[in-house]
Amino acid sequence: MKHFKFTYHLLILLLLLISCKSTKFVPKDRYLLKKNKIEIKGGDVDEAELSSIIRQQPNRKMLGLKWDLFLYNRIDSAKVTDKRIRKNIENRFENQRRKLRQDKINERRILKSQRHNLPFYKKKNIELIDTLKSNMFLKEWLKYKVAEPPVVFDSVLYLKSIEQISEYLKKKGFYYSSVSGKLKYKKNRKVKVKYIVETGKQYMIDSIYYEVENTVVKQELEKFFLEHESNLKNQPFDSDVLDEYRNSIAHFLRDKAIYGYSPNSIRYEVDTNKLKTTVILGMNFQERKVFSEKVKDSLVIKKYQKTYVDNIYFHIIDTNSFNGNFKDTIRKLGLSLNGKYLPTIDTLFYDKIKQKNSENSTVNRMAYFLYNGNVFLNPLIIEVQSLLEKNGEITDFFIESTYSRLQQLGLFQTIKTEIIEIPETDKVQVHYYLIPAKKEVFSTQFRITTTQNSSQTGANTSSYFGLNLGLNYTNKNLFKGAEKLTFGLNTTLQAVPPVNDQKIDNSDLKELTTKFYQLEIGPSIKLELPGLFFIPKVKINKSRQAKTIFSGNYSLQKRDVYLKENIQFNSTWKYDIRNTQTIQMGIPLISVFQFVSIIKSADFESYLLEKNNPFLTNTFSKQFIWQDWRVSFEYRDKNKISKKRTSTFYYLGSFDLAGNLVSAFRKFQNVDTAGVNKGQYRVGGLIYSQFTKIDNTIIFTQPIRKNQSINLRTLIGAGLTYGNSNTSMPYDYSFFAGGSNDVRGWRPSSLGPGSYKHYLDTNGTSIQIGDLRLAISAEYRFQLNKKWKAALFIDAGNIWTVRKDNNRVGSQFSSDWYKEIGIAPGIGIRKDFGFFVARIDLGWPIHDPSLPIGARWIFQNHKEYFDEINNFIINNPGMSDNASNKISNSTLPFTPRLSFGIGYPF
Repeated sequence: MKHFKFTYHLLILLLLLISCKSTKFVPKDRYLLKKNKIEIKGGDVDEAELSSIIRQQPNRKMLGLKWDLFLYNRIDSAKVTDKRIRKNIENRFENQRRKLRQDKINERRILKSQRHNLPFYKKKNIELIDTLKSNMFLKEWLKYKVAEPPVVFDSVLYLKSIEQISEYLKKKGFYYSSVSGKLKYKKNRKVKVKYIVETGKQYMIDSIYYEVENTVVKQELEKFFLEHESNLKNQPFDSDVLDEYRNSIAHFLRDKAIYGYSPNSIRYEVDTNKLKTTVILGMNFQERKVFSEKVKDSLVIKKYQKTYVDNIYFHIIDTNSFNGNFKDTIRKLGLSLNGKYLPTIDTLFYDKIKQKNSENSTVNRMAYFLYNGNVFLNPLIIEVQSLLEKNGEITDFFIESTYSRLQQLGLFQTIKTEIIEIPETDKVQVHYYLIPAKKEVFSTQFRITTTQNSSQTGANTSSYFGLNLGLNYTNKNLFKGAEKLTFGLNTTLQAVPPVNDQKIDNSDLKELTTKFYQLEIGPSIKLELPGLFFIPKVKINKSRQAKTIFSGNYSLQKRDVYLKENIQFNSTWKYDIRNTQTIQMGIPLISVFQFVSIIKSADFESYLLEKNNPFLTNTFSKQFIWQDWRVSFEYRDKNKISKKRTSTFYYLGSFDLAGNLVSAFRKFQNVDTAGVNKGQYRVGGLIYSQFTKIDNTIIFTQPIRKNQSINLRTLIGAGLTYGNSNTSMPYDYSFFAGGSNDVRGWRPSSLGPGSYKHYLDTNGTSIQIGDLRLAISAEYRFQLNKKWKAALFIDAGNIWTVRKDNNRVGSQFSSDWYKEIGIAPGIGIRKDFGFFVARIDLGWPIHDPSLPIGARWIFQNHKEYFDEINNFIINNPGMSDNASNKISNSTLPFTPRLSFGIGYPF
């Protein structure tokens, strides 16, 4: 009956929406633009591009209805205006009342000051209501900020759209196209517009020739054509493609030290053949024109040439370390403070870095430092950021990379680059103007989180709602060598299920979203050093950005049944390879030290002893992890100079090795001879983990239309324990499945492992972990309107154990793994608030690997599932009433799950 009433009310609402007169506010003798349609006859033209050219677009639709227009029509403008007038009158009276009150208070204060013979009094200022920018009331905000007025058809814009479509087609090489329009007026004062596009034949590029008189440019162009084979021949004569091609050539030449080469110096010459609709394309490479130094306001020809660096100047623009009166000193020196930059007084010539040149002889790198008082940073740190060197070539790549590297130091609030050509030479002077940033910073951050990442690997993608508060102190230049020290204190409150809660379906969703079960608090410290620790900075290739990171943290985690302490120390080398690749490597043999201490409640301790499950015991036990080595490789697409929508590719892979060095000293270690931990060695009373792990993330994005894209992600990971670890991977290095960032048809950490039947396990835990993971996700993302976005998605994946787990039958990886993939399609809504994206996803499981074979698909008969539950209850007569009720009341399979997330899932 409840479902019937809901459906009834929903139908009534939809009927009201549909029946609402959408032309209510359309002036008489005018028409509401209902729809634009484009009919293309002939060549291949992007319809989405043509649609974006049309000057008038109909009112926005969402799920087939014009909600914004409906909202605009439903709110009476006259009533909103009347209320606004009343509000303005009320605000004026309120301001008069406040002024009178302010005057009375000030009169009393004046009299009081006179009585006490005081020469002054504290004036009272009462803030007045802003009558020009007063706060909107709800209906006013909905009417003029959220809703959308009707789009009234404009014949001028209609004709202008036809003209612009025609111009667009000419740019694409359709010189004999025709564009016309057809209007279809409706009795309900609506109009449909149809644009008929007859493209005709498209001009194709038949052949290409080049005219180059400058021999230097010609030599480099030959290299360009060898490295970038021309793709223009036999291609459409498209002006956008030609502009992009011209830009890429100019960029290439600038990167070959032909300073300042402009795309405007490349002119196209076109010879068309109307009969064949072909083009002979000529490219004329001209010299540049610059202002004459001898004749004012006149231009002269200046040949492009190879250009080299004369000197490099770093201007440190501050007076923080200057002793004395800076203004008086500047005046005495005859300098001015009214220039573009603050003047500098002191100069340092720095030439202490030696390197081998192309002729294998040793030379000094040189730079000038201009400053006031003292240089606040070791000149070595600044100089090694510059890829430009005295007498070296000047290229776009070197200029951009040096700017980026200086910026990444985080020590400057402003960085400006100026390049000055030295007349009648092939040299330039390079000037960097650097304004230092604040050295010490205190900050707080508040975050809403939905991702519970593992402490070291980030492998955990399970998503629990949480609140995080962080307090940080940062010193950006600890020892004047760009050493960055950060102290932090973080507190996290997360909504997670109790560890020993057997219900891992969706029946407790309400409970999970209204209770916080986990509190985590702890300090952290991180020291970032430029360069690779143990390796001299001058030995590192200047084209690589390198840093060393030492970090440590302590966290105290309180759960419903245990108190967990974690102490961890990390040492990492980070090495950037241009803009596309990053390698992070733990310093060998001392990559990670992690100590995990756990104090369990008496009930939970009894529970673990009763289960006598090595896998479960390993998860909730004291541990010591000595990670011998860790390396990760990250690749991201380089930013492309292109007007076209291009695909992007991202890869992150990591490899972990732990416990091997410490295991080499077993003869000095104690070993357990009985119990669950029999045969395992201890260091300082703690069992240490020994494992190898590899994890991979691959993300591919393909834009298909404006504000639309296809996004794919694959997660593949595996961990193998051996030696001193004879069960599962440590908890922080294990894999999880399910949640708002994984397979969204399941609650976080509730999918798998394998075909494990959680609904028949009265003593199972709510969080499931595994040693292997495979997950694949695909999303079609699109924009609903200016404020809202949406996605259609399908997720598939699962986790498995490497070893057999008698307490989780079906969890071990087998040859039938592909039959144990959980699959969940769904739909999501996203709202971009600028500083974060909030999303709600509805995932619907359609293939559940935990169900009996023959009942795993949503369209299959589920009788076997219910028979399995009934038979289990019958065959276990000694089972408690609570356990029996939990099994018999299990949520129906294939129940849709709503999940909340912050940020995109990938």
